[in-house]
Amino acid sequence: MDYNTQREKLRLSEYGRNVQSMVDYAMTISDRGERLNCAKVIIGVMSRMYPQNKQNANFDQMLWDHLAYMSNYQLDIDWPYEITKVSEVGRPERMPYPMNNIQFRHYGHLVEQLVQKVKDMEEGPEREQLINMLANQMRKDLYYSSKNALDPKRIADNLYYMSDGKINIEEGQVRYNSSIPTSNTAKSRRVKRNK
Repeated sequence: MDYNTQREKLRLSEYGRNVQSMVDYAMTISDRGERLNCAKVIIGVMSRMYPQNKQNANFDQMLWDHLAYMSNYQLDIDWPYEITKVSEVGRPERMPYPMNNIQFRHYGHLVEQLVQKVKDMEEGPEREQLINMLANQMRKDLYYSSKNALDPKRIADNLYYMSDGKINIEEGQVRYNSSIPTSNTAKSRRVKRNK
């Protein structure tokens, strides 16, 4: 039995093994004119596989480049376009991932960064507005992570802890947005079943 894992690896897997077989066959044709006609037929098949890309300005150029790549640049024909060789690209460099110690994962790192900026601000209406927005964001994050734990006192305590005691909100100081329900209405409700 012939399995794909035992076959030669495809150079461009998006076109499939049949197109790769057609390219391999075209390389065995001895007549140069016939080889060019066969290459044109292969390009026609490749273009029908992805008709949504026909609007691209360099679609034909891309197909001929793919054909050259699939033949390992050994197909000897009169190319209608100048073929650009693709250098073998190795594995890309690993992207640095920011490893931050987040105290409260449900609030996220951005909320903690904002708390650090707000705690160093001078008293004033801008700081009060930012604290209000920050508390609303914390309430929203808390609601989405655990609806049963939605409590203004918990938000005030977390904000006090994250700001090292520099932001202390009193009860009723923050106007919470009404889009998130209060802790009383956030509790799960049972649906009555009709008997």
